[in-house]
Amino acid sequence: MPPFEPSLDAPREGSRSNPAIAPEPPPDSASPPEPPGPEAENAAPSSEEPAENPSPGPRESSPVAETPAEHIPAEDDSPPPISPRTSSKPPPPLLASQALIEDLAPVEPLGQRARVLCIVVGVLFAGLGALMHLSVERGHSALIPSIVVGAVTLFAAVARVTYRQRAVAMVALGAIVAVLGVAGTGPAQGTAQAGALWSVARFVGATTLPAALLFRARYRAFTGARLLLGFAFLVSLPYAFHAIGLVAQHNTFGVAQLGAVLALTLLAAGLPGFMGSETTAAGTFVAPAMIGAFALQAGLERLGALVPGALADTLGLVESIAEDGDPLAAATPTVQFTISAIRDGAITAVAFAASVFLSALGVFQILAWKFAPEARLIDVRRPKAADHMDDRPSYEDWSARS
Repeated sequence: MPPFEPSLDAPREGSRSNPAIAPEPPPDSASPPEPPGPEAENAAPSSEEPAENPSPGPRESSPVAETPAEHIPAEDDSPPPISPRTSSKPPPPLLASQALIEDLAPVEPLGQRARVLCIVVGVLFAGLGALMHLSVERGHSALIPSIVVGAVTLFAAVARVTYRQRAVAMVALGAIVAVLGVAGTGPAQGTAQAGALWSVARFVGATTLPAALLFRARYRAFTGARLLLGFAFLVSLPYAFHAIGLVAQHNTFGVAQLGAVLALTLLAAGLPGFMGSETTAAGTFVAPAMIGAFALQAGLERLGALVPGALADTLGLVESIAEDGDPLAAATPTVQFTISAIRDGAITAVAFAASVFLSALGVFQILAWKFAPEARLIDVRRPKAADHMDDRPSYEDWSARS
């Protein structure tokens, strides 16, 4: 490799340059080179410059070699770009205690199902009003209120409101349907067959008790859930006494008494809700079953008022028709169910169930909104009494010590 030779246009150190004598251009260049400007001092070394100087002598200084470090181009100082994936922090892991709290004390539960329920109940209210319009006995009294209540219920489903506001609207709509039923109009106008007082007591019991059972099942570790369940049972006692009197005071056992027995049975099924926090007491299944039992009682009570008589007379009529083979040849029955009576009883049961489902779910969501922050303060790592029992030394430990 030839030794390093300084550029012709750069004067050597210590030598004087004669401005009168111009340097000769190189033989392979057609025009004389331009004198180096200020930009040449900041330029990077040429790639044609050899990587090392094999000569042992001291290397002569050049403008390129004397370039300070701060004149290096800016693109060399910039750090390599960092991708967003490497700079973003991973999300914190989900702890088992957090998952347990979400299971024991959820935040705003059944929010989407409340919307679906409002849509179904709204369509049902309007449909029941149109169906009762076909009844000659009731005329046009139930059509307009049913359509109005159904439209408002549909609006509550699609409106952009908060969780608490929709829950309050659901309770209010169910109560309005119950009040219209007591007044003898609306989709649930057949529910006041036993009187306005007992109709209101049945609606209050059928609303608060299933809501408390559902709250007890979803917030089973919350101590206040059992207190709310006890309060709901106290509220349901007036209707329970009415159902017991309905069964005991009548000599004949008709369809109304059958509905009262169903309601009392489901009332007793809610008593396991006072058990410990280790179990939900099947509250999510008992609550809708209890609403169905109350609705059946309302429908059967309406049917029993339209068709009075004992249930045994109805069974005897069926047996007589089955033996003779000709219904016209049978004797005039004591109890005769007509199509209109069955339709009125079914409409009453469905309308009562729809209004109670709406109000019960609204009461549950109000309880969840009110007590969920307090219920989430539970200590999921709290030791149980059984754990302390297991820590006691066994008989083998005592024998080994002796």
